[in-house]
Amino acid sequence: MKVVNNGKLTVTIKNNQLMAFEDLTLEPIPVIQKGNKVYLPSRIVAALTNAEPKWDKANQTLTLQKSDSSKLTFTAASQSVWSEKDETYLELGAIQSKFPAFQWNYKDGTLTLQIG
Repeated sequence: MKVVNNGKLTVTIKNNQLMAFEDLTLEPIPVIQKGNKVYLPSRIVAALTNAEPKWDKANQTLTLQKSDSSKLTFTAASQSVWSEKDETYLELGAIQSKFPAFQWNYKDGTLTLQIG
């Protein structure tokens, strides 16, 4: 994880490993591609966007509650979130459409995220 000159936080996940501080591997993170959609665990997205994730199992809805009381809501029906083995995953395009400061690129097993 690094802060680049333009003030944006940049995070790289390569082959399901969070890369930080000159490629020091910190934690395995599943990046899942389903067709043309790429998913990341909601806990990672929440940490990067300074939000608290809340999963509503009955309604299959995930809400990211920000400290300024704003909310981002994602539904399984829209394929923007899914849950498996007690982990919820968010589709990166859906996050970007609701939170434009969240930019991402996925190529050849490497996911690069920028928040700024």
